[in-house]
Amino acid sequence: MPTTVLIVAAGAGLRMGRTIPKAFLELDGRPLVYYSLAAFDAHPEVDAVVLMVPGSLMAEARVLAAAHHKVAKVAPGGERRQDTVSLGIDLVAGLTRNGAGASSEPIVLVHDAARPLVDAELITRVIEAARRTGAAFPGVPVSDTLRQTAPDAGRQGGLLAGRTIDRDRLVGVQTPQGFRLSLLIEARARAGGAVVTDEAGLFESFGGKVEVVPGSPGNLKVTCAVDLVVAAALLARSPIQGPRQES
Repeated sequence: MPTTVLIVAAGAGLRMGRTIPKAFLELDGRPLVYYSLAAFDAHPEVDAVVLMVPGSLMAEARVLAAAHHKVAKVAPGGERRQDTVSLGIDLVAGLTRNGAGASSEPIVLVHDAARPLVDAELITRVIEAARRTGAAFPGVPVSDTLRQTAPDAGRQGGLLAGRTIDRDRLVGVQTPQGFRLSLLIEARARAGGAVVTDEAGLFESFGGKVEVVPGSPGNLKVTCAVDLVVAAALLARSPIQGPRQES
């Protein structure tokens, strides 16, 4: 089964409080998206990569992609994440129709560039599960105590604590999420224009079974400024090899 990775790097990242789109912020002298590109480019089971970026940064993205030989397409994303993914799925489908091995069932991995420290073992687990089940995502156990809340009618904007939620069967969802391409296309068609937060949720909403594989605590999502500090510390313990790229 040919495997193509769709890297979603088109978001503005408004919670970072920066004018540069999040995927192009520097982490140890390289754009954040570099690390995802490097990880998938080096993985032996990945055949091609499609990179979705802000339209304003297409030139910079092409220069970055040129250093990674598995990048088959660089394209501008949409207004929302789900729009970007939908555009990317069409590009992946076109590549698999025209590429070698198109007669077998293609696998697509959807990965957020905001998770720069994805590792090879995690990628392998998701690919194997997607081949086996049809859909998969990595999950990590939830360590915090979780409580429901309700508005406090006596205080404007206040909240009251509700019941504690049993966390034993809860996981934090990570990317990459993996799918048989035909199943993901079908789920997208059935969803129409409905708002979705991730592809696994979209798949499940139409009765699809999604396998959960062990995630990685180091596969953190860079959402706010402090996450860049944590990512830099983790990267210092396990540096990515290769020439530095200009950001």
